[in-house]
Amino acid sequence: MRARYREVNTVYKRRYAIRIALLHPSTYQASLTSLGYQILYYMLNALPGVFAERVVNDSSPPRSIETGSPLANFDVILVSAAFELDYPVVYSLLASSGINPRRERREQEDPLIIVGGPSPTANPQPLYHIADAVFRGEGEKLVEPLVEALASSSSKKKALEALASAEGVWIPDLKEDARIVVVEDLDSSFHPIRQIQSLDVEPVWGKSLLLEPSRGCDKRCFFCLEGAISKPRRERSLSTLKRIIDEGVSVNCVNKVAIYALRPFGSPQGQKLLEYIIERGLEASIPSVLLEDLDEHLIELMKKAGQKTVTIAPETPVRALQNRIGKTYAREKLLEIARAVRKHKLSLKLYYMIGLPGESIEDVKAIVEEVKEVRNIVGDFQKIKVSITPFIPKPLTVLSRAQMDSPTSLKLKTRMLKRQLSEVVGRVDVYRISDALVQYRINKMGKSAIYLIEELARLGGTSWHLLVEQRIRKETSGGLEELG
Repeated sequence: MRARYREVNTVYKRRYAIRIALLHPSTYQASLTSLGYQILYYMLNALPGVFAERVVNDSSPPRSIETGSPLANFDVILVSAAFELDYPVVYSLLASSGINPRRERREQEDPLIIVGGPSPTANPQPLYHIADAVFRGEGEKLVEPLVEALASSSSKKKALEALASAEGVWIPDLKEDARIVVVEDLDSSFHPIRQIQSLDVEPVWGKSLLLEPSRGCDKRCFFCLEGAISKPRRERSLSTLKRIIDEGVSVNCVNKVAIYALRPFGSPQGQKLLEYIIERGLEASIPSVLLEDLDEHLIELMKKAGQKTVTIAPETPVRALQNRIGKTYAREKLLEIARAVRKHKLSLKLYYMIGLPGESIEDVKAIVEEVKEVRNIVGDFQKIKVSITPFIPKPLTVLSRAQMDSPTSLKLKTRMLKRQLSEVVGRVDVYRISDALVQYRINKMGKSAIYLIEELARLGGTSWHLLVEQRIRKETSGGLEELG
């Protein structure tokens, strides 16, 4: 029996010729915060003869939210995969739905499986044995060619052949040279005004209007996947954004705007947008901000907009490593922002990376020293949170060919940081090393990643995490002392 969600702005249709499942391999709550997912949902359902339904990872076998239909009943399954760890989940969801996850073993009557998202865009190869096609680029560019191919074809094979002529479509053994395609003009591209609003489930940043003021980033950090695949940076005009806000908050009955952008304050328009949100008496949810884009005035605006935390990602305090990853900052700038955060009684969240190419133990210890300096300024240690993430070389980035740090080294570094930072700040979050290692391995294995994906799907999330962690613990036992 399907899970029933009470929500508004859901689309239902009685007549349709093409049924499309939008598969989000995460929770219902997570799907509510994905603007790209909602863009596809409303774009597809705006077309006559097309009914797109949402499917999330909330039951086994999964069923659509709108009609409770199993995945096997659809003509096409469009999978939104944010990163590599989604692949084993997709494999399991297909298998539990009676659809063979292996492309070459599926029947002609099975749905077409098309996968998109940042990780598939950067490297489609690991999906060679699962996907009938991978879309490399921004999803809006797929809608028209996909529907045309389905409407004009009498079989799955013919639909794929028709789809092969579209830019950005990567098809195993048929077209493996697809280039990445992006939306050139955001002002003329679709942005949903009506958005799914759950009556029972609270999104992580609260009930709000999702707003995308810009796309891409011109910073081009050497490790950043999204900056590498979504370029150049593009902006919607302020007049368009104001119209979306005016109509959207009314239609969705919300009083908060969730800003959805890689670099929200990469131009003066960002502050003007925030000022307009404040003028309208609305609150804003603001993502991580580049340190160089921050100043006290912006922090004051963030406070007025109801933001409780300023989030920035210094990555590393060591200048040599900053140069190596293409993201530099002055220590005094960070301390200046810490003083502004204290003045306006906000909290501060800092993201750091470990395992960077050429990194030493002293470089890792420098993170603790920098955080101590920040804490001394902010004062209340409970108002500072630190997140530690292992560096993962990603395809298409400048550092794609770099080696990932060893599991032993990463475990020892995270133990040290967790222990020492816990005495300095209110909270320390450490990204799972096992998750980072699996992402790295899947990309490195290419087409043969299917064997790892199958093994992960067979074990299930909890089991394979335990297995990897046990191996790391065995390797690192007794090695902590050398780090001090």
